[in-house]
Amino acid sequence: SADARALVMGLLEVDPELRMDAERCFETAWLWEDPRHEAPLQAAVAALRCRTGCAVDSFGLTLRDGQQESCGGIGGWVQHELHLQPDELILGVVQEDISAHLGASI
Repeated sequence: SADARALVMGLLEVDPELRMDAERCFETAWLWEDPRHEAPLQAAVAALRCRTGCAVDSFGLTLRDGQQESCGGIGGWVQHELHLQPDELILGVVQEDISAHLGASI
């Protein structure tokens, strides 16, 4: 749709002064005027897991349908797991880059 295209183009703006920030994104017609967005969202991710040491060595997701996705190796000596409630959603992920492993943080 034209509204969705305007949102994407605003996010891709090269000039940081003109680029849409989170507040402006939430004000767009595409998010507020499309009746399809009134339906409750359903979370796709049931759990997150990772192994860490001095960096993130592996990262995985368990989806609500039982499917598992993962990346990285078997390193790391600490295992972390977070179970999400059915109404909890992941809205964004940031990965801090380092030259080895999967990054310094997720």
